[in-house]
Amino acid sequence: MHSMASLVLDHVFVIVEGPARAVPLAAAGLTVHGGRRHPDQGTENRCIFFEEHFLELLFVHDMAEARANMLRLDARNPIGLALRSAAPEPLPLPSVVYRPTYGAGRFTIDVTAARDQPLLFAMRPPSPPPSAWGHLARADRVHPCGARRIAHLSLEGPGAAAWAVEAPWLSREEARAWRLTVWLEGAPGLDVVVSPHLSVRGR
Repeated sequence: MHSMASLVLDHVFVIVEGPARAVPLAAAGLTVHGGRRHPDQGTENRCIFFEEHFLELLFVHDMAEARANMLRLDARNPIGLALRSAAPEPLPLPSVVYRPTYGAGRFTIDVTAARDQPLLFAMRPPSPPPSAWGHLARADRVHPCGARRIAHLSLEGPGAAAWAVEAPWLSREEARAWRLTVWLEGAPGLDVVVSPHLSVRGR
């Protein structure tokens, strides 16, 4: 088991069918930020920003690009966890280096190779938190439902209990199918669930 004590959560991404999946999140009181496209990756996103991290909804808009890209985001586990670290600590699972063309050489991304498991990745150099993004307005990180941050992640799936990742913000449990629950601080009774499709759940 590899401890990720020095690695903090940068963001959670979820592969969804299209932008309509953001509608129930907005209806639940989360501020959804209009996203951008990723050339040569074939994807587009919508984001929900907090001070230190964010939730990214990722969907394919160009299938030919997605199929030609090494990440193959059209055909892999829909759950992804992005990590941030000040030190160049390697990922705890076998990984490859991805050089996105939209990064224009400014960064690379270490990504885990297994397509049937949640994707784990880290940008090199690390990306700063959303609170340090000059182009992002304060209002983009304020949510009518009161959510302030991603407090905890609960990951279930085949092999999740033995998944070689350990962090204080992540709990793991064995299950027959992959499922991720995103616990939001400041929004009592509201969780975001991926199992495998994105939904909002009341507690």
